[in-house]
Amino acid sequence: MYHMDVFYPSLRDLGRAWFEQISQIITSLPWIATVDAFQEWIYKNPHHTHEERRSQWVKIYRRFHGDDVAWPEEALRILWQRKIHIFDSPLYYIEYGIAQIGALQLCYNYDRDPRVTIERYLYALSLGYTKRVPDIYKAAGVQFWFDIPLMKKLARFIISKIKEVHT
Repeated sequence: MYHMDVFYPSLRDLGRAWFEQISQIITSLPWIATVDAFQEWIYKNPHHTHEERRSQWVKIYRRFHGDDVAWPEEALRILWQRKIHIFDSPLYYIEYGIAQIGALQLCYNYDRDPRVTIERYLYALSLGYTKRVPDIYKAAGVQFWFDIPLMKKLARFIISKIKEVHT
């Protein structure tokens, strides 16, 4: 994202493109968490009823999106059905969130030391499938454990970059 000026030579367009890209990442994370938590509940409660499933979806949805829901109640209760991963790739959707958080950490690191970040990233890529994912993340200089301190650090970083782009 630091070299998007090749495609967006005007500062206005560059700022808009950067903001749209980062916004997509940020707004996708609550949805990914919702889908993952719902799938976990489904598999831990295999004998649930239709009503329990609908109620649990609403509860989980509100946990990650708050009570200010733009969906009519009946639509909200079946909203989970629009995510095809629940049906054809169970428990896989979380990987998109894991990848996005890893990418945000790389962006953070690149902002501080581009050369080292690129070197570590290329090394991590060279490992291919010879190591476990947490080990590959570590080789890239990012953590695989996504705790509150990390998320706060990334949020502060993103906010600072948005302010930088819009000034």
